[in-house]
Amino acid sequence: MSTIPLKSLVSDPEVLRRLLEGSGISAPEEEGEIFAAWESSRRFLSELIPRSGTLLDYGCANGFLLRCLQEWCPHTIVPYGIDIDAGRIHEARRMFADVPENFCLVSPDDIVREGGFPREFDLVYWAVGDNVDFSEAANQRWLRTIYELTAPGGRFVMGFYQSAEANQAKLAVLSALGMTFAEVVQNPSSSDELAAWIDA
Repeated sequence: MSTIPLKSLVSDPEVLRRLLEGSGISAPEEEGEIFAAWESSRRFLSELIPRSGTLLDYGCANGFLLRCLQEWCPHTIVPYGIDIDAGRIHEARRMFADVPENFCLVSPDDIVREGGFPREFDLVYWAVGDNVDFSEAANQRWLRTIYELTAPGGRFVMGFYQSAEANQAKLAVLSALGMTFAEVVQNPSSSDELAAWIDA
């Protein structure tokens, strides 16, 4: 078995709607527009991948973003993902049937603990949840733990998808904590979506 072609995933509207459940992407009435909405929302992330290598999606859900990034990015991406939802990890392993071992189920209190799973990655991506408050010490420790999965010379990318004001407020808290981002990039298609990164 091999990785499922992206074209076959997006050609069936019902399959696509299922893949995008929980992504925050609303389904337009016209068939074919839902993938365009998703691409408009997330394709800008592919421009933040500076070179080929391993990419860990922390909170990968069903792996669909990773599959899209493989298509959108000019570099070769070796996909890895972790999530706390067993059903989503099962779907990701089906999507990447040639490397199912690259997708790991973790507990909410853990990061990566399955035997043989890498401890460092060339790029780590984390879509920060709306409910994550970085003024809380527990979330600061969580952030450091995720950041430490980035290999020396690698890149740690955080995605923010709340509102322009809420995203800026989170960045302000992180800056006050001493986190210095190399760059903050606004999605040119939406003022409510941005990414910030640190080169380790």
